[in-house]
Amino acid sequence: MGSSGINAEYMGVPEKVLRNTVDIAAGELCTFAIDKAGDLWAAGDNSCGQLGLGHTRSVTGFARVEISRVKKVACRLNTAAVTQSGELYIWGKGVFGEILSPRKVALINERFIDVSMGNTFGAALDHKGRVWTWGENSFGELGLGDYQARSHPVLVPKLNSKGINKISCGSKFVFALGQTKCNTASASSLAVSIIDEVSSKIIEEHACKVLDSEEVSFSETLVSSKSQVDPQKPLLKVLTRERNYFEECLEKVKREKKGLEKELKELKDEHNKVKETMAEKMNCLLYTSP
Repeated sequence: MGSSGINAEYMGVPEKVLRNTVDIAAGELCTFAIDKAGDLWAAGDNSCGQLGLGHTRSVTGFARVEISRVKKVACRLNTAAVTQSGELYIWGKGVFGEILSPRKVALINERFIDVSMGNTFGAALDHKGRVWTWGENSFGELGLGDYQARSHPVLVPKLNSKGINKISCGSKFVFALGQTKCNTASASSLAVSIIDEVSSKIIEEHACKVLDSEEVSFSETLVSSKSQVDPQKPLLKVLTRERNYFEECLEKVKREKKGLEKELKELKDEHNKVKETMAEKMNCLLYTSP
């Protein structure tokens, strides 16, 4: 339905036009559909050769594109598709020239799993979670750190370690959803070691102050009590008191450690919620963007 170059009888009224369709994509006045067999069908405007039919004539009914086992298709002013075996095909008019029929991207020995198109550029995701971009780049939409156009898919190095699993192109920008790995055990161990180190310094400083003050009183005790049978008793008293203090400090550190572990668990839970929310938003963008 709507005005997309298809027969006027479908305008404004939902109408069944294909059977056994499993996926669809809409571009600039054109529409694509993938059937159960993996065949690709196209209809609408074809002024840029975006239908991949070998010519630039628009068609009002769906025509089969000469490409098989298609898994995903994306289109705007030009088109790209990923096959079930992970091959990437592009066609239409762009910085790569004029390609009127699907052409396999060569020299890239990777298996692609997703593809998305902007107005005059494209992005593809391989099975290793890496992003490849090509096309116009006047707004830096290719993510390559410059504004130079690329006629062939180029790896985006800044995203190599981000674990990307979803991509979605706007008119002049790209969204990429990744997985930031957080080693909770390592973080907890590091945090606890920091607490231990800080608390040890505090205990040591306090102990020095206490022992310095007790040294004076102990010296005075020895001077005034030369007749004592066991001169070690005052020192034993000091050491016992300090041991008790150290034990109290240790219990305090243990309590702080438990509190930190609880906070780390809450942060991890919050992190997972944010990931789920972002995944839902990206899915909405993927399926509602024009």
